[in-house]
Amino acid sequence: MKEISVFLYFLRKKFRLAVPIKSVIISEISKIGKRKAKITAKIISGCKSRQERCKQIFHC
Repeated sequence: MKEISVFLYFLRKKFRLAVPIKSVIISEISKIGKRKAKITAKIISGCKSRQERCKQIFHC
């Protein structure tokens, strides 16, 4: 997170930005995180045959 702060400071200095870029970048990062979570959830839930195989492998 510190790298992002330094990067934002540089952007503000260089381009005199008045827009709260930090909030925009943080929201984009959270969107990416949510997307990854959704993809992971889909893969984990998957189809019935995959679930059965996982149960056999991990003895759930």
